[in-house]
Amino acid sequence: MALPLVLAPLVPIVLRYGARAALLGTAGWLAGRMITEQGDPSKAFKAMRADVVNAYVFFTQSQATRLKNAGGTLQKNGGDLATFATALLALVEFVSGIKLSKTKEVVRQSKVVLEAFNKLSPADRAVAKKATKVDIPAEVHNALATHLYTLGLKTLNSTNVGTMSLSEYLNLKYTGLYYIGRSGKQLTTEEVDTLAANMIHLHAQITGKGKKKEQGPMIEWYQSVGVGVPGADIQTRLAACPQVQAIGKDAERYIAYALHQPVPGLTFNGIAEEMAVRFK
Repeated sequence: MALPLVLAPLVPIVLRYGARAALLGTAGWLAGRMITEQGDPSKAFKAMRADVVNAYVFFTQSQATRLKNAGGTLQKNGGDLATFATALLALVEFVSGIKLSKTKEVVRQSKVVLEAFNKLSPADRAVAKKATKVDIPAEVHNALATHLYTLGLKTLNSTNVGTMSLSEYLNLKYTGLYYIGRSGKQLTTEEVDTLAANMIHLHAQITGKGKKKEQGPMIEWYQSVGVGVPGADIQTRLAACPQVQAIGKDAERYIAYALHQPVPGLTFNGIAEEMAVRFK
């Protein structure tokens, strides 16, 4: 059977960018964006990332319903369970329609919920699990990870530079990559290829005494050995990059992961605690 006319030109694109399409959405979504972006795959996938940001919600409707029901059930138990349930219901209410600009408040209230859960006795935790049939800490963690990933996409693709210097703008790009990696997500190799040209340009524009030696290792990585190639001493190069150093501890590991590189032993728990410090 012949393919629909709109999908036929997508066959080579889907074959090449299949992993990215699977990450970002369906073939129908890709088809629509290929049309709006005049058949340019890079522009189509950038538009799809923007769609992810624009469609962002902290809790999906099903998550919010489950957590509201759980909170309502636990409030009836009184004691520490009721205290925890109150914090949970306050979080669900607060994040309704929340924007990415409210990251500080979202992280703080999520941390309150997780701390209240951790203070429960083993017996109360067992009651909560049996009564609600919801893994509440996992739901909150997953929502925070989604928030951080979406914030990372928005930050990475931001063009609202204002009065930023080139170095500050490059730091913004790496901060976006850090958020993406810290959330447990990665760019595809094709996305890294697309990003590379822009990163080379930014690194190369930072000039002055000693800047060529300072910026050279990352330029070299994006130009040749690193892009799409596992390993390639990316963590060492990132750790020596001033714009990455400014982000903080372990930033190079999560950025390397976001850039589709293997990072053994990397963990993704503790987002609430870590982000509470970052966004205080």
